[in-house]
Amino acid sequence: MRYGKINEAIWNDTRFRGVSDSSRLFFIYLLSCSKCNSIGVFQIGLGTIEDEFMHDRSEIRSFLDELGLVGLVYYQDGWLWFNKYLKWNEPTSPNHARRCAADINDCIKKDAPVEAVWNFLGIARGILQQLSIKTSSGQPRTYYDEFKAVLD
Repeated sequence: MRYGKINEAIWNDTRFRGVSDSSRLFFIYLLSCSKCNSIGVFQIGLGTIEDEFMHDRSEIRSFLDELGLVGLVYYQDGWLWFNKYLKWNEPTSPNHARRCAADINDCIKKDAPVEAVWNFLGIARGILQQLSIKTSSGQPRTYYDEFKAVLD
């Protein structure tokens, strides 16, 4: 079992505050659902969402539309992605950075929508380059190096 975190800044985000209570609850569900991964780009069918979230398809589409209109979540052809997911869920270790790289590689292999991949890569590079670790030799190495090593 994996855990998901919810950054407390979400409660002050004007986009989040601007949607209905039901859509906010749905957003929290998506962050913590069984399919969500380390990059916030994943495949999930409407049937799975119906079963797990216990709402009918028309309500789910309405929640997705509302969240999409404000730029929080996008859904296309069975793929869901959070806008700027890594801004709120930065990698916390080299292992986490490697997991992010493996997840993005998996999404690319499974033909995730181009918009989802570019959304992830655009924010990931900046964040991962800012964070650094010390290697066993004492030299700094960025999480981006870890991430890029898996993609290369």
